[in-house]
Amino acid sequence: MLIRLLPLPDELDEGYAGYVMRLNGKQSMKDLDTLMREWAGCPDASWRDVSRLELLSKVANLTVMDFVLRHTTLPLRRGITSNQADLPHGSDQNKRIWWSSAMRESRTGAYFCEYCACEDVGFHGRSYWRRSHQIPGMLSCPKHDIQLNFCRDNSAFHRAPSYWIGNSESVNAAWARELMGNDTINRYLAICDGLMDCRRPFAVKHVRAVLCQRGASLGLRISANKVNEPLLSDRLAEECGRQWLALVLPALAEKPEKVPLPKIDGVFYLTNSASTSFAYILACASLYDSADDALNALAGPVPEKEKTSVRKRIDIEPDMLVSAYISVGGSYAKTAKELGIAFATAANRLSALGYPNMLDTADRSTQKALSAFFNEGSSLQRSAEVGGVSPIALEEALRIMGAGAFKAISKSETGKRKGSRRSYPLLPDKVKNSRVASDLTVDQMADETGSGFEWPFDSLPA
Repeated sequence: MLIRLLPLPDELDEGYAGYVMRLNGKQSMKDLDTLMREWAGCPDASWRDVSRLELLSKVANLTVMDFVLRHTTLPLRRGITSNQADLPHGSDQNKRIWWSSAMRESRTGAYFCEYCACEDVGFHGRSYWRRSHQIPGMLSCPKHDIQLNFCRDNSAFHRAPSYWIGNSESVNAAWARELMGNDTINRYLAICDGLMDCRRPFAVKHVRAVLCQRGASLGLRISANKVNEPLLSDRLAEECGRQWLALVLPALAEKPEKVPLPKIDGVFYLTNSASTSFAYILACASLYDSADDALNALAGPVPEKEKTSVRKRIDIEPDMLVSAYISVGGSYAKTAKELGIAFATAANRLSALGYPNMLDTADRSTQKALSAFFNEGSSLQRSAEVGGVSPIALEEALRIMGAGAFKAISKSETGKRKGSRRSYPLLPDKVKNSRVASDLTVDQMADETGSGFEWPFDSLPA
């Protein structure tokens, strides 16, 4: 037997799961999953065959698609994508999303409004986690205009928000009020809210064309060329502030001025997703005067292509070139097409950097051959057979990779390769310890340890 109650409006999936768990006297999500499988008549089904999302949808008496649209952040996280953009959110044509990412958190931590929690207890008899409060970068309640509280661990969703009143941390009230007056941030939040109401995502190809035309009209750099036009990434850093950006896209907050960032500046020219949908949402918030204008532009027709010769774009920066190479799976031809440059230009520059041409067809795969050679310790001949490529072709790929590594080592002052650090959205109080601080002036750094600088948090945990 399973006790069921319908989810409340805008109730977050994880919060609803926690409520059902408590309602049925269970102590963990694993116990709840077992109970729901028994109730649904599939006790032995694997989590891939019958996901928690599907089970919760049945408990809520909703279709999976309706549950996804009303109670998950998937429509926001997948709001702009290059992966199966033709499928509606929650579609059963891609059930892999049901168990892999549909119920994934949208940001680090669990956020709630104390006023909302108290009102919910009085009106509904219980408080609940609002999906709209989990938008990355939202630090105040739109209804009450007060700062949000947050718990560091996402497992906090398994208890009601009212449980955490007095046992959670609060966003700095002054900082939250300051951000309420930021037009770009307000547009960003409104666009996020609008995307959560959309039944299907927007395709990156379409969004790129829309943003490219808009960016060009504003005089921004819309290609990977080394040109003098201002960067969208610098524009966002100036409009939103690096501390707030660290909560949404830390790579943007840490980026040096006038240095292109493919995760943001690439929204104008990368064929596949530049990064998360939040990069495109931030771009829209900066490029358009209102959230409605941005959403209408995304929903409108594809702009006509400008009659310009893309083959002249030969001065591509290495980071842009490598980013495009990785995004298309290591193909020289696809990289050239992605950036609008000649094949020979892409091939010559990538090989010089140590990146071989990765063939990938039904019969031939350079990646499989290299995997057999490096990971399995197979001989050159055997590795070539595994990948379906000739030993000469595999040897050439190895030579290119080795030459690139040798060149990097021989030219490095320290002998160490500099790699890119993966970054995650920060909690409000963690902004202080991020590399954002390196962008402060000498005077501001002095204030940080003195009495003139206020960081965006009220207190540190004991």
